[in-house]
Amino acid sequence: MVDSDVNREAAAGNAASQTAVTTARQLRLTLISSVVGTALEWYDFYLYGTAAALIFNHLFFPQLSPLSGTLAAFASYGVGFLVRPLGGLFWGDIGDKYGRRPVLIGTLVLMGVSTTAIGLLPGYGSIGFAAPLLLTLLRLLQGFGAGAAIMPAGPAWASAAAYCYPPRPSRWRSSCRRPVLSPGDGVSRFY
Repeated sequence: MVDSDVNREAAAGNAASQTAVTTARQLRLTLISSVVGTALEWYDFYLYGTAAALIFNHLFFPQLSPLSGTLAAFASYGVGFLVRPLGGLFWGDIGDKYGRRPVLIGTLVLMGVSTTAIGLLPGYGSIGFAAPLLLTLLRLLQGFGAGAAIMPAGPAWASAAAYCYPPRPSRWRSSCRRPVLSPGDGVSRFY
């Protein structure tokens, strides 16, 4: 009996150390994935801002004067920022119900698809007035997806940064609706 108790304790100790190693590895992988995903998400915004300043007035707003076209391009850039709180509220609620992982995947896919569609969008010369309308719609979707990364609207916070934190008990969930810094905020300080 003494030998079996010792064997059980040794097995329990090995299982606990194996779980700790697995948990540390998973946390490290999650952290790397979250930082890379958030950096790519914000790169989309910076790339769009540069394109809005340099070429979007010619591609999507050629009927306007150069100054008006540049202002219209920056207005299409700004709508992405206006819908971010709505995206945060929506994705935060989804995070409450289904967890952080589906939210992280959903927002990264939404950002990626929106950015790719903006890159493939034909200009005003090809499809006329539909080009600036589609551009604005895609920017709204892009901002809606990015809102999850910076607007922590629920206990899951719906952001890549929060995905790295351990889950909180249910009694804390309603008290966690406050802004926090995310990796995107840090990246934005460098540009």
